[in-house]
Amino acid sequence: MVAELPDICRVMVTGHRKIGGSYQDTDTHHWVRASLRQLLSRLQVKYGDNLTAISGMAIGVDMIFAEEALSLGIPFVAAVPFSGQESQWPPASQSRYRNILAQATKIILVDELPQYNAASIPAKLQLRNLWMIDHSNMTIAVWDGGVGGTANTVKACRKIGRKVLRVDPVKREIGVEKAA
Repeated sequence: MVAELPDICRVMVTGHRKIGGSYQDTDTHHWVRASLRQLLSRLQVKYGDNLTAISGMAIGVDMIFAEEALSLGIPFVAAVPFSGQESQWPPASQSRYRNILAQATKIILVDELPQYNAASIPAKLQLRNLWMIDHSNMTIAVWDGGVGGTANTVKACRKIGRKVLRVDPVKREIGVEKAA
């Protein structure tokens, strides 16, 4: 028996910062962008106006995902971990971030403390990831299987029994990560 998906799809993304960040305009970057666009297009066909994308707005996969959602006319929620997230990024990345953010359907500031404190950033990013998990019902992970924030997010999804659609940028495969 095939499990029915809910009538409303709120899809979040988690993934590598290096894709779309320092590795922008590589073959891998283009493959990941095309894969995210294809997945979002398929979800849009299935859910129509009942589809919302959720992005954590980090450099890399998060911003690519938001851009692809916007290009397809899919509303997206920007789950910003803290005010000033972009303040230490290169100027071009800051400009791109602000442009995407200006087009968000909704902006959620997960941690309202405005301070930029390097020691607290990992905890703030984890809170953002947990917020996205709590407010979505589908997860796309652009993940090569390594350790880090994306792995932690996939682990948290598995813990609640959620399957994760995995886009592997190394093997260039798309598949389902089974829930634990």
